[in-house]
Amino acid sequence: HPVTEMITGQDLVEWQILVAQSLPLPKKQDEIVQNEHSIEVRICAENPATDFMPSIGPFQILCKPMPSPNIRLDSGVRDADTISIYYDSMVAKLITWDKSRDGAIRRMQQALENFCVSGIETNISYLYQLISNADFQQCKLATNFIAVNQHSLQLTAPITDRHVAVAALHEYLMEMPDHATDEWSFNRNWRANSKKGSIYRYGI
Repeated sequence: HPVTEMITGQDLVEWQILVAQSLPLPKKQDEIVQNEHSIEVRICAENPATDFMPSIGPFQILCKPMPSPNIRLDSGVRDADTISIYYDSMVAKLITWDKSRDGAIRRMQQALENFCVSGIETNISYLYQLISNADFQQCKLATNFIAVNQHSLQLTAPITDRHVAVAALHEYLMEMPDHATDEWSFNRNWRANSKKGSIYRYGI
């Protein structure tokens, strides 16, 4: 329903409430106009490399795309929540809108690049590869699309400078003592007349 809402400008949940109250709908079918293009992906706590096995445990949203008229993020979980074995593995729905399908795809690529989660495995990279696939972009779609493109869809999305910076910030914050509430305890390695800093190494 988010895609329908993005391309029609109508609130379907509000319409459902009206129907439940036996009230008339705001518009008739012929009054609803489709406006351009929208794409939705579902970010799940699953590991595509292990046949989409669910990933459980506490997680942190390190960064996420900012909502705008072109980007919508629907989620029922919050930062520091725990993904359990008892409920659906979906973390969020990410929806983009643009004047063209190509534009909506580009916005989705940017939005996925700006979505960073730690603590659990997700299908974010898988979704990025899927919408970046040439056949998908050219609308060459079929029921065996995943099977035909399985190899390319398992590739990892490129690690950007933003990802590295956010990961370093996460490591720094995790090393801070819980009682760090002032400048003196926050900067544990501070020294007068010297530069403070921490070095984090990563491998690709």
